[in-house]
Amino acid sequence: MSVLDSIKEKAKADVKHILLPEGSEERTVQAARIITDEKIAKVTLLGDEEEIKKVAEKFNVCLCGIDIINPLTDPDFEHYANGFYELRKAKGMTPEKALATMKDETFFGTMMMKKNAADGSFKLVFLGDGASDFSLELTWLRDRTEPYDLGDEEYHLAFTAEDMDAAHEKHAAMGCICLENPSMGIYFIQDPDGYW
Repeated sequence: MSVLDSIKEKAKADVKHILLPEGSEERTVQAARIITDEKIAKVTLLGDEEEIKKVAEKFNVCLCGIDIINPLTDPDFEHYANGFYELRKAKGMTPEKALATMKDETFFGTMMMKKNAADGSFKLVFLGDGASDFSLELTWLRDRTEPYDLGDEEYHLAFTAEDMDAAHEKHAAMGCICLENPSMGIYFIQDPDGYW
């Protein structure tokens, strides 16, 4: 069984809710159908509902079991914009810019994730500069009562891999994989200093 197949099986055992921006793109609609059919996750497409339906009809994709949210008409749109403004106002964000930014499905989805953590045990916030694909992920842990400290291993650097199976195989052979999270499709490795 490949690493990807293993991740799928583990994801099926603990189904999560995922948001897919660019919901009116052909490949996004098709991916949502595959994920739903394989029971890997509960899927919500972000975008204009009519546009998404047109794409689905054009490519003969059934949208049953898939939710659709249009950021522009969502009742929480202004709430997310206000939250984004509060997060970024020290960096020059204005309420007007925040409203404009929330029209971007990726930013809308990020703020939606922040508000709707799966079981409430953690919250994630992703901060970016809007110019590059780099983002900083901040994690709040509900059950943590003590202050965060650099030695607690709660700080990580993440990379995407062109071939995850090959990367995983190499790191497994090196014996440096220290934690795997199949439901998120990620794993952690230790650096030479024992930090991960």
